[in-house]
Amino acid sequence: MEERLRAIGEVSKVLGVSTFTIRRLISSGLLRCVRVSRRVLIPQSEVDRVCATGCAQPNAGKQE
Repeated sequence: MEERLRAIGEVSKVLGVSTFTIRRLISSGLLRCVRVSRRVLIPQSEVDRVCATGCAQPNAGKQE
């Protein structure tokens, strides 16, 4: 069975963050992606992992 791939906009809605945050997670290596031609797609397993760890939450990495 093949894994479902999601677009950046779709993942941002699921996680409740901006598309900029998704792109930042990808470039920092915290979110794995697959490039298909010019599209950047994120495997469902990565979305599930980020949901479980909570690293995409707005203030997850900030210290007060």
